[in-house]
Amino acid sequence: MDSEIKLRLRFADGMRIFSIPSKSSLIELLGVIEGISGVAIGRQDLRIGYPPRLLQFDSNDFTKNALDFGLSSGEQIILNDKGGDSAGSDVRAHIETGNSISKTPVTPPTRSPDGHSVELNTGDGYLILRVVPDDNSCLFSAISLALLGSIDENYMMRGIVANTIQSDPETYNESFLGHNPAEYVEAITRPENWGGAIELSILSHAFKTCIISVDIATLRNDVYNEEYENRIFVMYSGIHYDALSIAPSPDASVEFHTTVLPSFTAPPDLPDPLLEACKQLASELRQKRYYTDTCGDCGQALEGEKMATAHAKSTGHSSFSEY
Repeated sequence: MDSEIKLRLRFADGMRIFSIPSKSSLIELLGVIEGISGVAIGRQDLRIGYPPRLLQFDSNDFTKNALDFGLSSGEQIILNDKGGDSAGSDVRAHIETGNSISKTPVTPPTRSPDGHSVELNTGDGYLILRVVPDDNSCLFSAISLALLGSIDENYMMRGIVANTIQSDPETYNESFLGHNPAEYVEAITRPENWGGAIELSILSHAFKTCIISVDIATLRNDVYNEEYENRIFVMYSGIHYDALSIAPSPDASVEFHTTVLPSFTAPPDLPDPLLEACKQLASELRQKRYYTDTCGDCGQALEGEKMATAHAKSTGHSSFSEY
């Protein structure tokens, strides 16, 4: 059986996670995106990476492997509808699959793993998960905790993002954001709206601190602005961000925790001990099923882990994908 890669699609209706076989062709990927978004292949404007770059191809590329275009597991794809022709017959002729979305059954966590820790292989302490409230401001709370020692400044974090976008319209244009900038700013200042890669990069620049986001589902590290001398870590569990800290022991009180850490360039034969600990912690959390998405059985958007858990208990549904 072919291995699969997991991708995120950000489009007008929100965010979805989906999987495709690693041997999928480009046209198969485009067909799945059409099935999720309703945007026909001929109208798809796709951007990947950070900063987002245009995914460029023509009809001669349709049979090539999708991974040949710079995609990897955990990648985010931003979709804009460029209008015009829905899709020519030559495009349709290449579609080989039924645009089905691969769903991975996920059991929501039954308890919070706050304080779950792993020991650094250097013996210099423990990497500890610091769970923040599940209130749709988790990214901003996690960054506030990691940078300032408290979640209380999460609203300030939203304000920094909004002000940055407004002050630099050349960088943060509609193509980059995937939305009208004024609408994006208005939305991100509301507490019910989540943040993601754009917000992490903006906050990294604002505080001149590298941010490393560790994805539990894929064990992938997304690094934002590694040029800075210090760094912080957050753990991403599908629809939730938590902070990470270093402490001398697993049960050390919070005043002995360190969240802002010096950046580190490891020699080729010496792995970064913090990144190794992050991978181990993420792997253990994945085994505990500490990652949730949204319901792929009925399509209901689930705003946070509490709602995902309640939905699973009331309906018996267990297939979730990020919204």
